[in-house]
Amino acid sequence: MSASRFAVAFAVLTLASAAAARDVGGVDMPEQVGAAAGAEVLRLNGAGVRRKLLFPVYAIGLYLPAPQGDAARVLATDGPWRILMRILHKEIPREQLVAAWNEGFAANQSAAELAPLQARIDRFGGAFDTLRAGDTVRIDYAPGRGTRVEINGRPREDIAGADFAAAVLRIWLGPAPVSGPLKDELLGR
Repeated sequence: MSASRFAVAFAVLTLASAAAARDVGGVDMPEQVGAAAGAEVLRLNGAGVRRKLLFPVYAIGLYLPAPQGDAARVLATDGPWRILMRILHKEIPREQLVAAWNEGFAANQSAAELAPLQARIDRFGGAFDTLRAGDTVRIDYAPGRGTRVEINGRPREDIAGADFAAAVLRIWLGPAPVSGPLKDELLGR
């Protein structure tokens, strides 16, 4: 292969790789993934970095079957979705992580909405250990199957209910998200 042909082939491969993933805080987020329930493809709707006191905590991507910029529509649709997180912070202790999850659930549900979810929220929190930089958290929802939590490719918990799945998404897309700018990024704004 001549040097010019090699250069063209390398450029094509480089462009194909760039199109297949998006850099989010130094982490590659694939542009599309297979849905947990099977053959349906989910596309990266939006992605961003969660920061706390200016420090990056995690890179996150929201995957949906089709682009959607309206949080209310995302929350009202009982379709498959995926949250993909890559931990950027050196270490997030389990207790701190569970407290943050609980805070996110409580901030985006009324007491009446929270009560029937509490046992499932506790199971969700129990799926997590201390997370470290480089760890991957995958939260998948499939209608009729529920929400699955995987950490570093290992299934940790399956939790039933479209109501629970919507409560999880409200952590980032609800009326009191963990971060307003991050909510906008996940909605592709």
